[in-house]
Amino acid sequence: MKNKTTKILLSLSLISTFGSTPLAKEATQSPISANISVVSDYVWRGLTQTDGEGAIQGGFDYTHENGFAAGVWGSNVDFATNPDTSAEFDFYATYSGEVDKFGYEVGYIAYRYPSESSINFEELYLGVSYMDFGLTYYAGLGDFSDGAKVLDYAELSYNTTLSEVDFSILYGDYEDSYTVYGFGIGKSFGGVDFAINYTNTNPDDSGSGETNTVFSIGKAF
Repeated sequence: MKNKTTKILLSLSLISTFGSTPLAKEATQSPISANISVVSDYVWRGLTQTDGEGAIQGGFDYTHENGFAAGVWGSNVDFATNPDTSAEFDFYATYSGEVDKFGYEVGYIAYRYPSESSINFEELYLGVSYMDFGLTYYAGLGDFSDGAKVLDYAELSYNTTLSEVDFSILYGDYEDSYTVYGFGIGKSFGGVDFAINYTNTNPDDSGSGETNTVFSIGKAF
């Protein structure tokens, strides 16, 4: 399940360049981008989505200069409670902007599982940021097919870059379920992104949580 605001698209926009002749146009930025990554475990909001196994993930995005963006992202999955489910596709649309050092983003995400539609669900979200700090609230829409409510989720994050190394910290709270905290570090070499992330969950009922460490390699086009 793609977290659009805090992971926000690993992708970077394609750049089209022209020759440096007197009649050449200024370099333009394509609105279409793509990304692909390989991860040691697909972890979403602190919980593994592949039963601790690796995943191949990727997506395509369209970004307009007015702040609108839309795209699709996919990954393999492996759920013990839904053994026939093997793939996930997320479709999303967002609008974002900035005012001085403040940023905002509103969006819609549809999570789809082709072989098990009973666990499909949607979210609306609102994110705000100030400098390196971010706060995002995801509101679950409706119910699952079995009548269970789609829960809300809130996340506070801090992201910064020091000496070309990216650092991130997060704390999240899943409604009536669990809290999660985590941190990560990443760096790019030759246009390829490498990262390691750690997360730990604490169930509201004081049961056993889940701890995950994920290594990832990604490339944007």
